[in-house]
Amino acid sequence: MICNEGLFNHYVQLFLAYEKAIHDVDARKSLDGTLLRIYNEEGYKFGQENTDDKKGISGRDERLPDADGHYTEKVLEIMSNYNLVHYQQIIFLRNALEDQTTKLKFEIALSHLFALPPEYEAAVFHEIVQIIGARFDILAFLFFLKDRKRFLPIRSRLFDIRFRMLGVSTNFAGHCTWQDYQTFIEYLKEIQTALETALQQTIELLDAHSFLWILPQLEAAQFEPLPEESPCNLPLFPSETGEQIQEGGTKQITVNAYERNPQAVMKCKQHYLNKYGKLTCQICGFDFGKFYGENYANKIHIHHIEPVSKRESKCLLDPTKDLIPVCPNCHMVLHANDGITIEDLKALLANKQDGKKHLFCKTD
Repeated sequence: MICNEGLFNHYVQLFLAYEKAIHDVDARKSLDGTLLRIYNEEGYKFGQENTDDKKGISGRDERLPDADGHYTEKVLEIMSNYNLVHYQQIIFLRNALEDQTTKLKFEIALSHLFALPPEYEAAVFHEIVQIIGARFDILAFLFFLKDRKRFLPIRSRLFDIRFRMLGVSTNFAGHCTWQDYQTFIEYLKEIQTALETALQQTIELLDAHSFLWILPQLEAAQFEPLPEESPCNLPLFPSETGEQIQEGGTKQITVNAYERNPQAVMKCKQHYLNKYGKLTCQICGFDFGKFYGENYANKIHIHHIEPVSKRESKCLLDPTKDLIPVCPNCHMVLHANDGITIEDLKALLANKQDGKKHLFCKTD
Protein backbone atom coordinates (compact mmCIF):
# COMPACT_ATOMS: atom_id res chain seq x y z
CA MET A 1 0.00 0.00 0.00
CA ILE A 2 1.49 3.34 -1.04
CA CYS A 3 -0.41 5.40 1.55
CA ASN A 4 0.41 5.98 5.18
CA GLU A 5 -2.01 3.57 6.85
CA GLY A 6 -2.80 5.88 9.76
CA LEU A 7 -3.60 8.82 7.51
CA PHE A 8 -5.66 6.65 5.16
CA ASN A 9 -7.62 5.25 8.10
CA HIS A 10 -8.19 8.79 9.37
CA TYR A 11 -9.63 10.04 6.06
CA VAL A 12 -11.83 6.97 5.66
CA GLN A 13 -13.33 7.77 9.06
CA LEU A 14 -13.87 11.38 8.02
CA PHE A 15 -15.53 10.21 4.82
CA LEU A 16 -17.90 7.90 6.69
CA ALA A 17 -18.85 10.72 9.06
CA TYR A 18 -19.32 12.97 6.03
CA GLU A 19 -21.57 10.42 4.32
CA LYS A 20 -23.65 10.01 7.47
CA ALA A 21 -24.19 13.75 7.79
CA ILE A 22 -25.00 14.28 4.15
CA HIS A 23 -27.66 11.58 4.18
CA ASP A 24 -29.08 12.40 7.61
CA VAL A 25 -32.11 14.67 7.36
CA ASP A 26 -31.64 16.11 10.85
CA ALA A 27 -27.94 16.70 10.27
CA ARG A 28 -28.72 18.70 7.14
CA LYS A 29 -30.62 21.24 9.22
CA SER A 30 -27.67 21.93 11.52
CA LEU A 31 -24.94 22.21 8.90
CA ASP A 32 -23.82 25.58 7.57
CA GLY A 33 -24.22 24.37 4.00
CA THR A 34 -20.56 23.55 3.40
CA LEU A 35 -21.10 19.84 2.97
CA LEU A 36 -24.17 20.28 0.83
CA ARG A 37 -22.25 22.59 -1.50
CA ILE A 38 -19.42 20.10 -1.74
CA TYR A 39 -21.77 17.23 -2.46
CA ASN A 40 -23.77 19.10 -5.07
CA GLU A 41 -20.79 20.68 -6.83
CA GLU A 42 -18.81 17.47 -7.27
CA GLY A 43 -19.02 16.35 -10.89
CA TYR A 44 -19.11 12.79 -9.72
CA LYS A 45 -20.10 11.53 -6.29
CA PHE A 46 -18.38 8.76 -4.39
CA GLY A 47 -19.76 5.47 -5.70
CA GLN A 48 -21.84 7.19 -8.37
CA GLU A 49 -21.28 8.47 -11.88
CA ASN A 50 -22.47 11.77 -13.25
CA THR A 51 -25.99 11.16 -14.54
CA ASP A 52 -25.16 13.19 -17.64
CA ASP A 53 -22.44 10.74 -18.65
CA LYS A 54 -23.15 8.39 -21.52
CA LYS A 55 -20.81 5.47 -21.88
CA GLY A 56 -20.89 2.18 -23.67
CA ILE A 57 -19.74 -1.24 -22.56
CA SER A 58 -16.13 -0.39 -23.39
CA GLY A 59 -16.25 2.75 -21.27
CA ARG A 60 -15.84 4.97 -24.35
CA ASP A 61 -17.95 8.12 -24.44
CA GLU A 62 -20.81 7.44 -26.86
CA ARG A 63 -21.03 11.11 -27.80
CA LEU A 64 -17.79 10.79 -29.76
CA PRO A 65 -17.95 10.08 -33.51
CA ASP A 66 -17.71 6.45 -34.62
CA ALA A 67 -15.69 7.28 -37.72
CA ASP A 68 -12.75 9.53 -38.50
CA GLY A 69 -13.58 13.20 -38.83
CA HIS A 70 -14.82 15.98 -36.57
CA TYR A 71 -13.20 14.52 -33.45
CA THR A 72 -11.74 17.89 -32.53
CA GLU A 73 -15.03 19.80 -32.47
CA LYS A 74 -16.79 17.00 -30.63
CA VAL A 75 -14.07 16.82 -27.99
CA LEU A 76 -14.19 20.59 -27.47
CA GLU A 77 -17.96 20.42 -27.15
CA ILE A 78 -17.76 17.70 -24.49
CA MET A 79 -15.02 19.54 -22.61
CA SER A 80 -17.12 22.72 -22.58
CA ASN A 81 -19.98 20.89 -20.83
CA TYR A 82 -17.99 18.68 -18.47
CA ASN A 83 -17.35 19.79 -14.90
CA LEU A 84 -14.12 17.80 -14.66
CA VAL A 85 -12.56 20.27 -17.10
CA HIS A 86 -11.19 23.66 -16.03
CA TYR A 87 -12.14 26.50 -18.36
CA GLN A 88 -8.46 27.38 -18.80
CA GLN A 89 -7.88 24.00 -20.45
CA ILE A 90 -10.55 24.77 -23.04
CA ILE A 91 -9.17 28.26 -23.71
CA PHE A 92 -5.63 26.89 -24.12
CA LEU A 93 -6.74 24.15 -26.51
CA ARG A 94 -8.89 26.47 -28.63
CA ASN A 95 -6.03 28.95 -28.93
CA ALA A 96 -3.57 26.20 -29.85
CA LEU A 97 -5.90 24.91 -32.57
CA GLU A 98 -6.44 28.27 -34.26
CA ASP A 99 -3.54 27.32 -36.52
CA GLN A 100 -5.07 25.08 -39.21
CA THR A 101 -1.96 22.91 -39.57
CA THR A 102 -1.94 22.23 -35.83
CA LYS A 103 -5.67 21.51 -35.88
CA LEU A 104 -5.25 18.98 -38.71
CA LYS A 105 -2.44 17.20 -36.85
CA PHE A 106 -4.55 17.16 -33.70
CA GLU A 107 -7.52 15.69 -35.59
CA ILE A 108 -5.31 12.90 -36.94
CA ALA A 109 -3.90 12.22 -33.47
CA LEU A 110 -7.44 11.98 -32.05
CA SER A 111 -8.41 9.50 -34.76
CA HIS A 112 -5.41 7.41 -33.66
CA LEU A 113 -6.40 7.72 -30.01
CA PHE A 114 -10.00 6.61 -30.44
CA ALA A 115 -9.49 4.07 -33.22
CA LEU A 116 -6.24 2.25 -32.44
CA PRO A 117 -5.95 -0.59 -29.88
CA PRO A 118 -4.27 -0.16 -26.44
CA GLU A 119 -0.79 -1.18 -27.59
CA TYR A 120 -0.55 2.11 -29.50
CA GLU A 121 -1.60 4.35 -26.59
CA ALA A 122 1.91 5.28 -25.43
CA ALA A 123 2.85 6.37 -28.95
CA VAL A 124 -0.38 8.38 -29.33
CA PHE A 125 0.26 10.07 -25.98
CA HIS A 126 3.68 11.20 -27.25
CA GLU A 127 2.14 12.24 -30.58
CA ILE A 128 -0.33 14.59 -28.86
CA VAL A 129 2.44 16.04 -26.67
CA GLN A 130 4.33 16.95 -29.83
CA ILE A 131 1.28 18.83 -31.13
CA ILE A 132 -0.09 20.75 -28.13
CA GLY A 133 2.78 20.50 -25.66
CA ALA A 134 3.09 18.78 -22.29
CA ARG A 135 -0.41 19.54 -21.03
CA PHE A 136 -1.01 16.67 -18.63
CA ASP A 137 -4.52 17.86 -17.75
CA ILE A 138 -5.72 17.87 -21.36
CA LEU A 139 -4.00 14.61 -22.32
CA ALA A 140 -5.43 12.76 -19.32
CA PHE A 141 -8.93 14.00 -20.10
CA LEU A 142 -8.64 12.86 -23.73
CA PHE A 143 -7.68 9.36 -22.58
CA PHE A 144 -10.51 9.49 -20.05
CA LEU A 145 -12.90 10.10 -22.96
CA LYS A 146 -11.49 7.06 -24.72
CA ASP A 147 -12.00 4.68 -21.81
CA ARG A 148 -13.04 5.94 -18.40
CA LYS A 149 -12.72 2.47 -16.91
CA ARG A 150 -8.95 2.62 -17.40
CA PHE A 151 -8.13 6.34 -17.44
CA LEU A 152 -9.01 9.37 -15.33
CA PRO A 153 -8.37 13.13 -15.47
CA ILE A 154 -5.55 14.75 -13.52
CA ARG A 155 -4.83 18.22 -12.20
CA SER A 156 -1.15 17.63 -11.49
CA ARG A 157 -0.44 20.16 -8.74
CA LEU A 158 -3.73 19.56 -6.94
CA PHE A 159 -3.33 15.78 -6.96
CA ASP A 160 0.26 16.11 -5.71
CA ILE A 161 -1.21 17.92 -2.70
CA ARG A 162 -3.88 15.27 -2.17
CA PHE A 163 -1.43 12.39 -2.38
CA ARG A 164 0.76 14.12 0.22
CA MET A 165 -2.25 14.31 2.51
CA LEU A 166 -2.13 10.50 2.47
CA GLY A 167 1.61 10.44 3.07
CA VAL A 168 2.56 9.78 -0.55
CA SER A 169 5.27 11.92 -2.13
CA THR A 170 4.47 12.52 -5.81
CA ASN A 171 5.71 15.04 -8.33
CA PHE A 172 3.26 14.98 -11.23
CA ALA A 173 3.32 18.77 -11.59
CA GLY A 174 5.80 19.75 -14.30
CA HIS A 175 5.98 16.22 -15.66
CA CYS A 176 4.00 14.82 -18.55
CA THR A 177 5.05 11.43 -19.87
CA TRP A 178 3.19 8.22 -20.51
CA GLN A 179 5.03 6.62 -17.59
CA ASP A 180 3.93 9.45 -15.28
CA TYR A 181 0.32 8.86 -16.29
CA GLN A 182 0.63 5.11 -15.76
CA THR A 183 2.07 5.75 -12.30
CA PHE A 184 -0.87 8.01 -11.48
CA ILE A 185 -3.34 5.30 -12.56
CA GLU A 186 -1.47 2.60 -10.60
CA TYR A 187 -1.60 4.73 -7.45
CA LEU A 188 -5.35 5.17 -7.94
CA LYS A 189 -5.72 1.40 -8.28
CA GLU A 190 -3.94 0.86 -4.97
CA ILE A 191 -6.25 3.34 -3.26
CA GLN A 192 -9.20 1.61 -4.96
CA THR A 193 -8.14 -1.74 -3.46
CA ALA A 194 -7.62 -0.23 0.00
CA LEU A 195 -11.06 1.42 -0.10
CA GLU A 196 -12.69 -1.88 -1.07
CA THR A 197 -11.06 -3.51 1.95
CA ALA A 198 -11.98 -0.65 4.27
CA LEU A 199 -15.58 -0.17 3.15
CA GLN A 200 -16.36 -3.78 2.24
CA GLN A 201 -18.01 -2.82 -1.03
CA THR A 202 -17.21 -2.64 -4.71
CA ILE A 203 -15.19 0.48 -5.49
CA GLU A 204 -14.63 1.75 -9.02
CA LEU A 205 -11.45 3.50 -10.13
CA LEU A 206 -13.56 6.64 -10.44
CA ASP A 207 -14.44 6.29 -6.74
CA ALA A 208 -10.76 6.27 -5.74
CA HIS A 209 -10.25 9.39 -7.86
CA SER A 210 -13.25 11.07 -6.20
CA PHE A 211 -12.07 10.08 -2.70
CA LEU A 212 -8.72 11.73 -3.34
CA TRP A 213 -10.34 14.83 -4.80
CA ILE A 214 -12.56 15.54 -1.78
CA LEU A 215 -9.84 15.13 0.89
CA PRO A 216 -9.49 18.93 1.39
CA GLN A 217 -13.28 19.26 1.65
CA LEU A 218 -13.35 16.53 4.30
CA GLU A 219 -10.78 18.56 6.24
CA ALA A 220 -12.78 21.76 5.86
CA ALA A 221 -16.02 20.08 6.95
CA GLN A 222 -14.34 19.39 10.29
CA PHE A 223 -15.92 16.06 11.08
CA GLU A 224 -13.94 14.25 13.74
CA PRO A 225 -13.22 10.54 13.21
CA LEU A 226 -16.01 8.33 14.48
CA PRO A 227 -15.50 6.67 17.90
CA GLU A 228 -13.17 3.72 18.23
CA GLU A 229 -16.11 1.31 18.38
CA SER A 230 -17.11 2.36 14.86
CA PRO A 231 -16.92 -0.27 12.10
CA CYS A 232 -14.63 2.05 10.16
CA ASN A 233 -11.94 1.24 12.74
CA LEU A 234 -11.82 -2.40 11.74
CA PRO A 235 -8.49 -3.42 10.13
CA LEU A 236 -8.24 -1.72 6.75
CA PHE A 237 -5.53 -3.56 4.90
CA PRO A 238 -5.38 -7.15 3.60
CA SER A 239 -2.39 -8.01 5.78
CA GLU A 240 -4.40 -7.04 8.86
CA THR A 241 -7.67 -8.79 8.11
CA GLY A 242 -7.89 -12.57 7.75
CA GLU A 243 -10.33 -14.29 10.08
CA GLN A 244 -10.42 -11.62 12.79
CA ILE A 245 -13.21 -9.56 11.21
CA GLN A 246 -16.65 -10.47 12.54
CA GLU A 247 -19.78 -9.67 10.60
CA GLY A 248 -22.54 -8.06 12.58
CA GLY A 249 -20.24 -6.00 14.79
CA THR A 250 -21.91 -2.83 13.54
CA LYS A 251 -25.08 -3.78 15.41
CA GLN A 252 -23.36 -2.72 18.61
CA ILE A 253 -22.98 0.88 17.41
CA THR A 254 -25.29 3.75 18.31
CA VAL A 255 -23.84 6.54 16.21
CA ASN A 256 -26.27 9.19 17.42
CA ALA A 257 -24.70 8.99 20.89
CA TYR A 258 -21.54 10.55 19.47
CA GLU A 259 -22.93 13.39 17.37
CA ARG A 260 -20.68 16.47 17.13
CA ASN A 261 -22.02 20.01 17.19
CA PRO A 262 -20.81 21.92 14.09
CA GLN A 263 -21.42 25.24 15.82
CA ALA A 264 -18.97 24.33 18.60
CA VAL A 265 -16.31 23.60 16.00
CA MET A 266 -16.91 26.94 14.29
CA LYS A 267 -16.72 28.84 17.62
CA CYS A 268 -13.48 27.09 18.53
CA LYS A 269 -11.95 28.05 15.20
CA GLN A 270 -13.06 31.65 15.59
CA HIS A 271 -11.61 31.82 19.12
CA TYR A 272 -8.14 30.69 18.02
CA LEU A 273 -8.32 32.78 14.86
CA ASN A 274 -9.03 35.89 16.93
CA LYS A 275 -6.31 34.98 19.42
CA TYR A 276 -3.46 34.18 17.01
CA GLY A 277 -4.59 35.61 13.67
CA LYS A 278 -4.45 32.19 12.02
CA LEU A 279 -5.20 28.53 12.72
CA THR A 280 -2.26 26.22 13.37
CA CYS A 281 -1.79 22.95 15.21
CA GLN A 282 -1.63 23.70 18.92
CA ILE A 283 0.58 20.66 19.48
CA CYS A 284 3.24 20.66 16.77
CA GLY A 285 2.67 24.13 15.28
CA PHE A 286 1.99 22.89 11.74
CA ASP A 287 0.63 25.67 9.51
CA PHE A 288 -1.21 24.48 6.39
CA GLY A 289 -1.09 27.93 4.79
CA LYS A 290 2.66 28.26 5.27
CA PHE A 291 3.39 24.74 4.01
CA TYR A 292 0.88 24.33 1.15
CA GLY A 293 0.12 27.94 0.23
CA GLU A 294 -2.50 30.54 1.07
CA ASN A 295 -5.32 28.49 -0.49
CA TYR A 296 -4.93 26.09 2.44
CA ALA A 297 -4.50 28.65 5.20
CA ASN A 298 -6.53 27.96 8.36
CA LYS A 299 -7.34 24.37 7.40
CA ILE A 300 -7.26 22.47 10.67
CA HIS A 301 -8.90 19.67 12.65
CA ILE A 302 -10.75 20.34 15.89
CA HIS A 303 -10.12 17.80 18.66
CA HIS A 304 -12.37 17.11 21.65
CA ILE A 305 -10.04 17.07 24.65
CA GLU A 306 -12.47 14.72 26.37
CA PRO A 307 -13.56 12.14 23.74
CA VAL A 308 -17.24 12.40 22.91
CA SER A 309 -17.51 8.60 22.93
CA LYS A 310 -16.64 8.54 26.68
CA ARG A 311 -19.49 10.80 27.69
CA GLU A 312 -22.54 8.99 28.98
CA SER A 313 -24.96 11.78 28.13
CA LYS A 314 -25.17 15.21 26.55
CA CYS A 315 -23.33 17.93 28.39
CA LEU A 316 -22.45 21.61 28.08
CA LEU A 317 -19.38 22.35 26.01
CA ASP A 318 -17.03 25.33 26.14
CA PRO A 319 -15.56 25.58 22.60
CA THR A 320 -12.63 27.68 23.90
CA LYS A 321 -11.59 25.19 26.59
CA ASP A 322 -12.93 21.76 25.62
CA LEU A 323 -11.85 21.87 21.96
CA ILE A 324 -8.43 22.48 20.43
CA PRO A 325 -7.13 22.89 16.84
CA VAL A 326 -4.73 20.11 15.80
CA CYS A 327 -3.23 18.88 12.53
CA PRO A 328 -4.31 15.50 11.02
CA ASN A 329 -1.11 13.76 12.18
CA CYS A 330 -1.41 14.83 15.81
CA HIS A 331 -5.16 14.13 15.68
CA MET A 332 -4.54 10.59 14.49
CA VAL A 333 -2.01 9.97 17.29
CA LEU A 334 -4.40 11.31 19.93
CA HIS A 335 -7.12 8.93 18.76
CA ALA A 336 -4.86 5.97 18.05
CA ASN A 337 -3.11 5.96 21.46
CA ASP A 338 -5.75 5.56 24.14
CA GLY A 339 -4.86 7.62 27.18
CA ILE A 340 -2.29 9.93 25.62
CA THR A 341 -2.91 13.54 26.55
CA ILE A 342 -2.11 16.71 24.67
CA GLU A 343 0.68 17.40 27.16
CA ASP A 344 2.09 13.89 26.61
CA LEU A 345 2.16 14.42 22.85
CA LYS A 346 3.81 17.82 23.19
CA ALA A 347 6.46 16.25 25.41
CA LEU A 348 6.95 13.42 22.94
CA LEU A 349 7.60 15.87 20.12
CA ALA A 350 9.88 18.00 22.30
CA ASN A 351 11.96 14.94 23.22
CA LYS A 352 12.28 13.86 19.61
CA GLN A 353 13.34 17.34 18.54
CA ASP A 354 15.99 17.32 21.26
CA GLY A 355 17.33 14.01 20.00
CA LYS A 356 16.14 12.20 23.13
CA LYS A 357 14.48 8.82 23.33
CA HIS A 358 10.88 8.42 22.26
CA LEU A 359 8.58 9.09 25.21
CA PHE A 360 7.09 5.62 25.07
CA CYS A 361 10.24 3.63 24.22
CA LYS A 362 11.17 0.97 26.73
CA THR A 363 14.35 1.69 28.62
CA ASP A 364 17.26 -0.75 28.40
